[in-house]
Amino acid sequence: MKWWLDGNLIPSDTLSIPINTYSLHYGLCVFEGIRAYGVHGGRSIFRLEEHVARFFASAEMLGSPIKRCRPVDVCDAVMAVAETAPSNDLYIRPLYYVGNGIMGLRATPLEQHVAVTAWQWQTDRSHARYTSGIKVAISRHVRRKDYAQAKVSGNYLASVAAVNSIPEGFDEAILLDEDGYLCEATAQNVFMIVRNEVHTPRVKSCLNGITRNAVIALARQNGLSVYERDITPAELLAADEAFLTSTASEVLPIAQVESHALESAAPGSCTSRIRQALLDLVQSN
Repeated sequence: MKWWLDGNLIPSDTLSIPINTYSLHYGLCVFEGIRAYGVHGGRSIFRLEEHVARFFASAEMLGSPIKRCRPVDVCDAVMAVAETAPSNDLYIRPLYYVGNGIMGLRATPLEQHVAVTAWQWQTDRSHARYTSGIKVAISRHVRRKDYAQAKVSGNYLASVAAVNSIPEGFDEAILLDEDGYLCEATAQNVFMIVRNEVHTPRVKSCLNGITRNAVIALARQNGLSVYERDITPAELLAADEAFLTSTASEVLPIAQVESHALESAAPGSCTSRIRQALLDLVQSN
């Protein structure tokens, strides 16, 4: 399999990054996660242009706009990398970082690099995580709103701390925002169902996820009311159903929050409808 770096397809096992790479030391690194699905003997890449647009916008938010290439170049690179893969089911990661030279914080004079990597990824929807739901804990780690809408590596420090301190027996952690409301899981958006209504944290400190927006649209198309608002941890405990969404996990049902099992056995009826609608969408894209 080949990966793409600065305009060239290169065997994936030959790529390396020097230890004095600026982004490794200071966190100026932007990435995306994109799914490719094998459909009808071919491949469907879900919302490629939308992901690449956010990729470039994230770099802009950091004051380090990508000048090395254009969005169309990254879209073409994603397609080219996918063509070298042995599978049509892939997780594809564009990555922007700044090169050698760590003497000081100013990145402007340093060389930019853009890479596209990929690996085989197929969601096992028969796994217990999907058929029976997961157990989540409320984390003491807080997701701050600074650069919340930029998909930047440094934004995930709280998530890394949270996922590495999950209590034994739990699968995932839910982070709060700076005001004590639900924010997101370590790499997923949070939804809950109350009396057949869909509720999700408003975009404040959580990432305005591409799968999140797809799920909101699909829920409304399926006749469900959707509310984006501040949600307390206590409300999640009292929810009928709950689930997480992301590119990687799609729609992942929650069975238990802390020591409290949710009212409906996971996945609940609304969660199942939304998950099937998303599956239909990504496989027809």
